[in-house]
Amino acid sequence: MMYKVEAIIREEKLEDIKEALHAIEVNGVTAYQVMGFGAQRGYKTVVRCQEIDAMLLPKIKLEIVVSSE
Repeated sequence: MMYKVEAIIREEKLEDIKEALHAIEVNGVTAYQVMGFGAQRGYKTVVRCQEIDAMLLPKIKLEIVVSSE
């Protein structure tokens, strides 16, 4: 049986995830650049002298298909 695993991670964690998957011999991964927010609820920034809430942060979505073994 095959399982599809989807994970949304912070961009800076991608290398750690790739190394961990390589260590357990998972070779096929599909990665997408996506935008979203979680518990951190974004951040505030100043653009053209106006303060705005940037609610959507850059993230990476991983799709991995693995066998049940």
